[in-house]
Amino acid sequence: MKVNLNNNPMAVRTSLLSEEALQQRLDAVNFLDIPEVFEPQHIGVAWGCLKMKVETRKDLLFFLAATNYLNAWVKQEGQKEYKSLIYKQLKRRVSQVFTSLICHPLNKVRLYYEEGKMNCAYIEVEGWLFSFHRIPVNSRILCYAKSEKNQKLLWKGKRLQPIAATLLEWNIRREKIPLHLAV
Repeated sequence: MKVNLNNNPMAVRTSLLSEEALQQRLDAVNFLDIPEVFEPQHIGVAWGCLKMKVETRKDLLFFLAATNYLNAWVKQEGQKEYKSLIYKQLKRRVSQVFTSLICHPLNKVRLYYEEGKMNCAYIEVEGWLFSFHRIPVNSRILCYAKSEKNQKLLWKGKRLQPIAATLLEWNIRREKIPLHLAV
């Protein structure tokens, strides 16, 4: 698997940031113009998270941070050969988790599904709003889309793909995952 470590000297290696610097990147919008490095150990952790069982809000946030990371990574130049494979698995898994959340809601997790050409699923957890376009649709999602529970979620103006590595690193540290096991 080819890993582009962003030859940009301004790119940030989030694994080297202090807790305070990580939190600053998460809180501020002005860091979005500073690119992040997609590190091999993070790619391994994120890929493994596609298979994780999502039972709690903490699980869900970790899963969403990982899928957001993979989504951002495959959009990089040089990742074309992985794009369709990763998108297919990633979108299918997001659809499964979204369906599971419809059937087994988690406290303080909000869902919204927007029908149309984008088939967009929105999931809000712990103040973070994740969106995934073109997910596979099933009858439960379509039924939910037509229900009163499907309330539009307001975007807070924070794009998560530009801080995908920061958000994943924050979750890795919060969960105390040993990265040497991920590669």
